[in-house]
Amino acid sequence: MITFFLKFKKNILLSIIILSLTILVMTLTFLFTNDEELNESSINKNLNQQEDIEKSISEESKIIKKTEKSAEKILPKNQSKLNDPVTKTKVKDLAKLKEKFESSNLDPVDTINELHEGLIKVSKKEIYDYKKFMPIINNTYDIEKMLNMILGNAWKNSNLEKQKKISLVFEEYVAKNYLKRFVKIKDVKFKIKEKKNIKNKFIIVKTNLIPYNGDEVSINYLLVNKNGKWKIFDVLLAGSVSEIATKKSEFSGFLKEGKIDKLIEALNKKNSILLN
Repeated sequence: MITFFLKFKKNILLSIIILSLTILVMTLTFLFTNDEELNESSINKNLNQQEDIEKSISEESKIIKKTEKSAEKILPKNQSKLNDPVTKTKVKDLAKLKEKFESSNLDPVDTINELHEGLIKVSKKEIYDYKKFMPIINNTYDIEKMLNMILGNAWKNSNLEKQKKISLVFEEYVAKNYLKRFVKIKDVKFKIKEKKNIKNKFIIVKTNLIPYNGDEVSINYLLVNKNGKWKIFDVLLAGSVSEIATKKSEFSGFLKEGKIDKLIEALNKKNSILLN
């Protein structure tokens, strides 16, 4: 009986050991199988991504090749046009014109300095005759543009002869006004503050007038390029009071029926007494 019991116990122990080993093997098999499945899934994912990248590269290569072929078709035509004698001449002419324009296109500040140097001479009594100052006004101001903006339709509707006449009278008026003002200012100086581009058409040069004894006065100049030289067409006193706006208001009463005859007459009278 005892012998039977011992054998039975031994068999149970063996069975337990075998069962344990079986469970262990099954567990390990499951784990390794899952790892393999995970690794296989990751590899497949990477391969798919690689295939997508290769497809994109292939598509880009096709686009580049098409572009190159199109360029090859277009280039010879344009090249033949460039080699055409007439085109070559036009290109050379344009280059010369550009070079001529740039060589004569002074800095806007040069124009302002030219005016200021003249005004300093007036202040020092080196210039006291308006006829000697008028060439400076002629060289630094675009009188025609000023009058066009001040008079509007009255300027546009006037014939060339009257436009020239009022231009000369107004130029004298501007010169005499400068002389009258600056002959009273002792040892005047100017300071250039900055210049700015406005709408790629105009330049504003900001300056300060520095009197011998007194506060600085802000004077800003608006300039336009006329035949390769920058010229003044408006002056902003104290930084904001427009000379064009002021003159437009002053002259409006003389523009009877849109004609400038009365204004020419009034300016002539004004010029005759300005420096008395």
